[in-house]
Amino acid sequence: MTENNGNWDDLYAEFEGGDISHDQNGSWKEIFGDDLPDELMEELGLDVPLNGDVHAEDAALGETFPIDATYFDEAEDDPFGDTNVIPREVQDISAYTDGELPIILEDPDYGDLDDEDEDEEEDDPRKYRAIRRVRRRRTGLLGGFMYAAFILGLATVLAFVGWMVVDDVLGLTVEEFVAEVTIPENFTIEDVANELHAQGLIQNRRIFQFFAGMFNYYDRIQPGVYQVRPADYRALIGRLNQRTGALIAVRVTLPEGLTMRQIFQRLEDAGVSTVELLTYAAENGEFAFDFLDEVPVGTMNRLEGFLFPDTYDFFLQQNPEAVIRRLLRGFDERMQMNDVYELVEESPFTLREILNIASMIERETASVEEMPRISSVIWNRLDTGMHLGIDATIQYLLDEPMEFLTTTVINAHRDSPYNTYHIIGLPYGPIANPGMAAILAALSPESTNFLFYALHIDGDRHHFTRNYAEHNAFLNTPEFAHFGVFG
Repeated sequence: MTENNGNWDDLYAEFEGGDISHDQNGSWKEIFGDDLPDELMEELGLDVPLNGDVHAEDAALGETFPIDATYFDEAEDDPFGDTNVIPREVQDISAYTDGELPIILEDPDYGDLDDEDEDEEEDDPRKYRAIRRVRRRRTGLLGGFMYAAFILGLATVLAFVGWMVVDDVLGLTVEEFVAEVTIPENFTIEDVANELHAQGLIQNRRIFQFFAGMFNYYDRIQPGVYQVRPADYRALIGRLNQRTGALIAVRVTLPEGLTMRQIFQRLEDAGVSTVELLTYAAENGEFAFDFLDEVPVGTMNRLEGFLFPDTYDFFLQQNPEAVIRRLLRGFDERMQMNDVYELVEESPFTLREILNIASMIERETASVEEMPRISSVIWNRLDTGMHLGIDATIQYLLDEPMEFLTTTVINAHRDSPYNTYHIIGLPYGPIANPGMAAILAALSPESTNFLFYALHIDGDRHHFTRNYAEHNAFLNTPEFAHFGVFG
């Protein structure tokens, strides 16, 4: 091989300037001689001779192109081993692959050449793809142990959470005790969950809400105050119903002569319901009793007189309509027991008018013995067309009762349908809820000709007179109790 001790850039300039022949093989032979290795000729794009001869066809082409190469001073630095020249393209690829030998791939679009086209191979660009080593990462013993620990910990947490959910839903480990659970009117399932959680009957409110919603148990729950023991979700919901007997019972005694509002106040004080809810139910509720047919729904004080005084068992926070229905059922039972419906049919009055008379009797006297005689005065006045002039009807209009009524107070309520000092006949409706003695007295008055009565000084009986002169004479005696304008 001819040694080239000159400057490669000068040599390349001579080649570009045309001083070197453009015959590729010949030009390189002028520089290196005739002993170029086949490998180098391939890299330089030169024709490799077969059996020592150069293809005539390749020589005839006469095509030349500049080759950028690097010169090595020592043969031992030559990566090919047989020459000290390496093309710059190969050098760049070698630097890119950190010195590793590349795989030189032909352009995939080049395709396979027929035998006749192989000699006329076009000068297409070549693509180089470096071989990259794939490193396999090894976790090692420590990594495997950590992974196993993670899986075990995750499984433990999931198992613990699952056990807590199952335990809460089934109530497996709850201690035995009795809780007082209050379900309000117009409650939501969230209200129920919060109350059960507050009483220690459940631990997970969200799980309970999901359970109740999934099985549509919401409709089974009713307002009230219940005595509940720990149980599974299904049993807990089943006990929050007024038919289960889990409600807390409360006994309330309603004496004779109370107004509807006074009765409702007593029920509220006992925790059965509220005055507001009971009043609304009384005026607007639908109750299947024939004796209410003459009183339209929505009428104020619609049930006054029909709430029979007695001792009742209710439940805490009971449904207001259920409370009213219980009172009306008690009234109906007592009317039937004493044949009141039949006696009403024999009288000139309706049931509500009899209750109206009975309520005035109940409010005017506390003596059962006097009731038929008081009833006779009312009947006699109704027959003669006189004003009833009963103080209790005025007291019914007042927020607070007065010990002694004045003319000013009576005249202040002149336009009221309950003011018996100014209207003729019965007041608009009953003014209280009478007991059975007053009802029977209203149906069966004593036969008298009394038109007046006044309270005696001893306070537990009345003095009856037949006319105003006798009545006025008694009012001017020391035996008169000075109670009321009319007496």
